[in-house]
Amino acid sequence: MPELKNGTESICILLIQTSKDMHEPIVPVLFSVFWGAYLYS
Repeated sequence: MPELKNGTESICILLIQTSKDMHEPIVPVLFSVFWGAYLYS
């Protein structure tokens, strides 16, 4: 598994793993998850 270095790389890796049809609904979810993790870390 690749190392997740920063948020942008993490999002790109996760988007590569999902189908093209899922990109639009999953991006807001990913940003909210990463934003919550940033705020509470």
